[in-house]
Amino acid sequence: MSVVLLQACGGPADALSEEGGTESERVQLGEAHSELSVSGYTVSLNIHGGTGGGAGSLACASGYVVVGFYGRAWDYVERFGLICAFLNADGTLGSQYSTGYVGGTGGSDFGSIKCPTNMAAVGVRGRATTFVDRFGLYCSGISNWRTYGTVQAVTGTAGGSGGIAFENDMAPVGYVLTSFNTWAVAYVDRLQGVASFISP
Repeated sequence: MSVVLLQACGGPADALSEEGGTESERVQLGEAHSELSVSGYTVSLNIHGGTGGGAGSLACASGYVVVGFYGRAWDYVERFGLICAFLNADGTLGSQYSTGYVGGTGGSDFGSIKCPTNMAAVGVRGRATTFVDRFGLYCSGISNWRTYGTVQAVTGTAGGSGGIAFENDMAPVGYVLTSFNTWAVAYVDRLQGVASFISP
């Protein structure tokens, strides 16, 4: 699946500081001592899809963040599961695993759709009406998202061309997707991303 990389905005990385050294060196030093972690503070994104299906949830384990998804799709997203990665204290991402899934057995296996290395999911996009017709993610590096709030990559999507498009359903700056509220039976009827604050 294709991933579109976007250049992040920010201040001049090599501007000299009063303390000496470059700004990028000072930022790297600060990140090394910040000991980032996934907090218990969460916010919910918008609900996309219809009113059917059985309610449930898919969540990354404690300390992990969403970096992708896998499943089956054709005209609709018919099976959906998460790919999670461990958030290291310096903001990089470590070991990955796949959660269980919701949905049925129809459609074709699209494998996995993931953010680039060391980027996490910070928003969702796609198409939906009665079901989730198509789905994809917005991605950013953890430190970049906390500092600048800029999307650095957009993943490919899985699903069909029906439904009504939704774009730019984003977590607040400093929050990263860690789980989804789900409604599904044979198809994925609707999805709602849930994002956790990255502290400190």
